[in-house]
Amino acid sequence: MRNWKQFTFVAIIAIVGIIIGFMACDNNGNETTHVHQFGTEWKKDATQHWHECSCGEKADISNHTWAWTVTTPATPTADGEETRTCSACGEKETRPIEQTEPNKKDFPVSFDFLNALNPGVLYDVVIKDKRTNCGSQNLEEIKVKVGNEDKNIIAIIEGTTMEAFNTIATSAPQRSRFRNVFGVEGGVTMYVENTTTVYKIKATDNKSIYFHIDYLKNSPADIQQNIFNAVSAMNGNTPLPYNADGTTTPADTPRTLTFGTDCKVTIKSNDQFTAAEWTALCDKVVAAIERGYNKSDVDVATNKAVFEMAFDPSTNVQITLLKSATYDCEVKKPSNTVAYPIYLKTSAIDTIDLQPAVWAWVDGEEYHQP
Repeated sequence: MRNWKQFTFVAIIAIVGIIIGFMACDNNGNETTHVHQFGTEWKKDATQHWHECSCGEKADISNHTWAWTVTTPATPTADGEETRTCSACGEKETRPIEQTEPNKKDFPVSFDFLNALNPGVLYDVVIKDKRTNCGSQNLEEIKVKVGNEDKNIIAIIEGTTMEAFNTIATSAPQRSRFRNVFGVEGGVTMYVENTTTVYKIKATDNKSIYFHIDYLKNSPADIQQNIFNAVSAMNGNTPLPYNADGTTTPADTPRTLTFGTDCKVTIKSNDQFTAAEWTALCDKVVAAIERGYNKSDVDVATNKAVFEMAFDPSTNVQITLLKSATYDCEVKKPSNTVAYPIYLKTSAIDTIDLQPAVWAWVDGEEYHQP
């Protein structure tokens, strides 16, 4: 019985304590119940805002509703600033806006085009960044994955220009084009742009080559050929202006064949093609020559010997492509000892049999097919 009374007493004391906890005194000392009074001013932190009672209780808790506005526009040479303001509580944050163009825009480079008359002479060029609204990163800071390497844009232009000289310009006259163009008084300027219309490479005159930044970023497989074509146009071998995306008269294109000892063919045309069309046509010409060389319904040994004679580097055989021609293939009887071409109609290259034409060419006879 005694334990029950003790328990009852403790319970009553606990209840009284709870009631007292919810009581407060007014100014006259009278006990009263607390009623939350939430202020009208927003309290806030970095992510939320709320109304708060004097006791610390919170109400109307919600996340900030942001809206960014530019307070100081960025310029080509200086960062700007933008501010975001919560539409409910007025909380503000700021952040910088990157300047619209890089500080460094000119990059001098030099090329060694193996001038035999002046060994060691370098050809100086300036690569200029003409991009706008591109951010502060300059051309040396933009990295592109090329094979297993990360290369910057300047290194890509330098490397592919030298590759065009070393791998595409295989003859002495073709290499002279580079020396002629890059040795012009006042020098050559190479420009990098980010125009809305994406292009590959353009040459507007004999002193200016233009690259689109998006083309350079894509590690293009045709860039060496396009640089060679641009230089050829600047040298006067084909008409200016040159545009790798548009049609132009292609430069004479040497191709190495798989048979004989360093057998070659030079492919040319006076018609207009895009760079991609010309590359594809040259590939087809090589395939047609290889088909003729490997033909099996003739005297195989004699046929191969004739082809190796025709396409020996010293013979300098040329194949001229024609969009429009009377015959699919034609060999005209030479009037002198100067090298003369085999004419091929472009629409017939995929199926043409070159064996009779090559034999006629070696024998100095006329031939046409069909």
